[in-house]
Amino acid sequence: MILNPNNCPNLGIGYGALDTAKTDLPGTCARLAEAFNTLAQELRQRHKRPVRVAVYGASESGRVAWGFLRTAEGIEVTGFLDAHSLSDDIAGLPCVAPAQAHELSALDAIVVAVAPRHLPEVLATLAEHDTGAEVISMYQPEATAQAQTSPHGDAAQRFAAHEHSRRLREHLKQERDTRLEPNERPAEYAFVFNWLTKLYPDNILDVGAGSTSLPHLMQLCGFSVTAIDLDPLANRHFYLEKANIAQDDLGRRFNAITCISTLEHIERHDEAMANMFRHLHPGGALLLTVPFHETRYVANIHAQAGTSRPCDMGITQIFSRREVDAWLAAHDWELAGEELYAHFTGELFTLGEEFYPMRRLERGAGKVDLACLALRRRA
Repeated sequence: MILNPNNCPNLGIGYGALDTAKTDLPGTCARLAEAFNTLAQELRQRHKRPVRVAVYGASESGRVAWGFLRTAEGIEVTGFLDAHSLSDDIAGLPCVAPAQAHELSALDAIVVAVAPRHLPEVLATLAEHDTGAEVISMYQPEATAQAQTSPHGDAAQRFAAHEHSRRLREHLKQERDTRLEPNERPAEYAFVFNWLTKLYPDNILDVGAGSTSLPHLMQLCGFSVTAIDLDPLANRHFYLEKANIAQDDLGRRFNAITCISTLEHIERHDEAMANMFRHLHPGGALLLTVPFHETRYVANIHAQAGTSRPCDMGITQIFSRREVDAWLAAHDWELAGEELYAHFTGELFTLGEEFYPMRRLERGAGKVDLACLALRRRA
């Protein structure tokens, strides 16, 4: 059901057209017949069967709509609809509401025959009984200036919000029904929020947010969050600013930066680390998670045979202790904390079988696949 008055389909009839019938009855009837016949034809083409239609509004406009629709081929007019139910006796018109017409879910379309200024209010009522039926306004919308002063402007805004929510719910249902493979996020997010509990920073920069809900989750905890990504439209949870952390100056500093499973996809990782350092206030912390191996750097694990994960991010690097030490030496960082995990049976991240729960390790206690690092910029 279309719930936004600004987008509601209409028959192209100007409000007040019925008044012209007093001076041009044949011409008015011809125009109305053409509009309703075109509607009937379009409905039949879409549904490929007889179409069940109700008319909202039992005023003069509603009775005119009923009269033209009931003579249209392939259209069954079930009755009139008001704010509460279908009526079975309006204006003395016979047989306009058989008992089954009370089942709104059986309707294919609803023709709204009310003044355009009342359309938002009518759509608000219909939204409470989301039938899935098409909604078509008999009349063209009011002029912009009139619409802006309509007493139902707030109702129109409710409709726009309702339609957005309805579409979002459809998308969310698809997401709910799509099972993702287990991954590193529980360990990474636990690391992030444990550190945020210690730091309680005034503001946070999330680098490479992508489609994740992390910036939204941090905001729900009361933090002021700025999230950036190369694709600002990638995220439905949070507003993203378009920026390249390897080169762009955001014009402000932050008390904390989160960079979760992102740095490995940035070929110029040294420049990205330098820029994140510049965007931190002295004493601020970078919370960083990356694929890791104590002694071996890999420029792109997907270039090797046997990797168990496809890559749609260009490259995936595996960093070593040598890169971490180089980052610390190049800037005034200190390693404030780290958590190390293994969850692949092979020699490197993405090689061999993947296993969960992940196994947490102490440094030097075995092969590592993931490093969660807290780097502080010295005050």
